[in-house]
Amino acid sequence: AEEAARIRMEEEARLQAEEEAARLLAEKRAQSAAITKNLLTGAACLAALFTLVIGASIFNASQYFIKTSQDSIEIWKGAFSPRGQKHIISLPATAAPETLKDVYTRGEVLPIAFHFYLEKAKEEALRPGTPNFKAVEKLLKQAKSYASTPGEHKIIEVQLQNIEKTITTYKEEIKL
Repeated sequence: AEEAARIRMEEEARLQAEEEAARLLAEKRAQSAAITKNLLTGAACLAALFTLVIGASIFNASQYFIKTSQDSIEIWKGAFSPRGQKHIISLPATAAPETLKDVYTRGEVLPIAFHFYLEKAKEEALRPGTPNFKAVEKLLKQAKSYASTPGEHKIIEVQLQNIEKTITTYKEEIKL
């Protein structure tokens, strides 16, 4: 009877040890699952924050700003950051648009710079005496860098071709 009682107690102790080991294993698995869930939640929050910052940066980079002074304007472009701007160009002796806005699109500000350089090229070409074709060509190329439509590109190409024809004709006449 003592031997049977001892065997029963050993068996009960073994069963209790197995139950305790199973409980500890279940606790470890639950902790591991909770840690994994917390890590995944943190990673998802970090990814969402990263997406918001990138989205805000892209949105800001597509915005343009006009800053005015007494007789000139400056064109600024949003930097690729959630906030911030970088200076694009200063246009002296240029009037600001009639209605000022906080933010402009590319299509609203680039024509201002395009027409500024196109007018400067016309002024240079119409100066008394022989026109400085290099200066006119340089101003037209600057205007071309701000052209935002195919029509504006075509205007510049035609003007540059006309300068080339004029220079060629002039050189041929001098060879007489």
